[in-house]
Amino acid sequence: MKGVYKDATNERLKELAKYLNKYRKLYKLDTCARKAHFFAQSIQETGSDLESGLRGESFDYYKDNLAAAGLNAFTTDEGKTIAQKYGRKVVKGLVLSETNQIILANYAYGSHYTTGKNFKNTGANDGWNFRGRGLLQITGRSNYKVIQDTINKISSGSGIDIYKKYDNPNNAISIANGYMTMEEAVLTGLADWYKDKMYAQADRTGTMEDNKVVDLIVDIINKHTDSRSIRRNHYQKTKVTFLVDSCKNIFKEEKKSKPNGKWHDPVDNPMCTLYMQSGGGGEAGKHWGLFGKTRNRSNHSGLDLFAKTGTNIYACVDGTVFHRCSHKGYGNTITIKVKDPKAFMKRKLNYILQYKEVGEIEQGKSWTENGDIFLFYAHLDFVNEYTYGQEVKCGDILGATGRSGVVGGTTAPHLHFEIFCKYEMGVGTQHRINPAFFVKYKGYKEQSQDEKKKQEKEKNRGKINEVNGKKSLTHYNQSEFQK
Repeated sequence: MKGVYKDATNERLKELAKYLNKYRKLYKLDTCARKAHFFAQSIQETGSDLESGLRGESFDYYKDNLAAAGLNAFTTDEGKTIAQKYGRKVVKGLVLSETNQIILANYAYGSHYTTGKNFKNTGANDGWNFRGRGLLQITGRSNYKVIQDTINKISSGSGIDIYKKYDNPNNAISIANGYMTMEEAVLTGLADWYKDKMYAQADRTGTMEDNKVVDLIVDIINKHTDSRSIRRNHYQKTKVTFLVDSCKNIFKEEKKSKPNGKWHDPVDNPMCTLYMQSGGGGEAGKHWGLFGKTRNRSNHSGLDLFAKTGTNIYACVDGTVFHRCSHKGYGNTITIKVKDPKAFMKRKLNYILQYKEVGEIEQGKSWTENGDIFLFYAHLDFVNEYTYGQEVKCGDILGATGRSGVVGGTTAPHLHFEIFCKYEMGVGTQHRINPAFFVKYKGYKEQSQDEKKKQEKEKNRGKINEVNGKKSLTHYNQSEFQK
């Protein structure tokens, strides 16, 4: 926190950290990128000393600056008169009296003007009492109400009720009596972050330019602000404070469909499937598509990558076509024999098992890299015409994904991808290695909300029975195919 609010006292920072640690996971302030983006906005809203977040928005304005400050009520003829009468008469000097600040706030956010109407301010002192407060400066009666509703829903045991505290339309609450506690300031900021799903925009970090991600969040907080460039600069500092560039949760998308001659992912933007053929999954299924005994049953022999029917599949490396058939469990399949196994193994990633505690493993019994290596693609919609031994190059399109091989249909279209040293089906992890050591896939934590919703949408289409795919292959055995 010292790296964020540089002018705040140690006492404030310790209290702030206490409540952030208490509530941050509940309100999805739990990754490097989410923290960096949240605090980049908070610095702008509360200042580097946290004072305005606790004290409340200041209306100590010079008379000629009220309209320029974005307070549109003062752009009208009446508003200009109010500004000249009650605003500070000198640019610098004595602080404007509290009485005058109350008058200005009630005019700026009063029910007579669009802003106040949008805030559903109705009381004579709602503009002042419900002015900006908290780590993200929530403003207006309606915002205080929805923030309180969110707090009641997510952390009902907090005992905090900011709506009741400031609901006093007949009386202007003094600055001294209107201070927020640190817990109130934290909860209002976190609830604002949560209710508008700002975290989902922060999760785009790494998939687009920093400034664009910041702007997506600014569009939620204050779309018409003139401080975008300042907020972008804040983020460049907070991303260093929270080590965003080295955070394991940040996934930087590879350029699609442009092989480098050494490796191409089996599908573009690979991410593990969250739903199984039956439709079960979501967060509960976040590890079901991984390699090993990750489904509390027999060992899963590959990596399941979400892909809508018709998605291109690629040759990951140079190789030759070893097998191409329709299988009663895997549907349409193709197997590629790797041309240079030693070079293939040299590109093995420094992958850390994500769900070791539920059975994810590095390799199966009898796996060896001292021999041939094969790549296996299953549940395909169709496979391009190939003959045994035909050469393929890294990045060549081999066919397209589908839902084939599941009798009765599947609700979860995906590519089943395996890497093995001996061709045999239906033997679990035998002779296989975890594909996650070669495919840089997005796990549940790395997937954006849009990506998760995309998977859910496909699941909600219901079961589709495409047992053999659109272009069913002859069910060859290996020797027949080789002939």
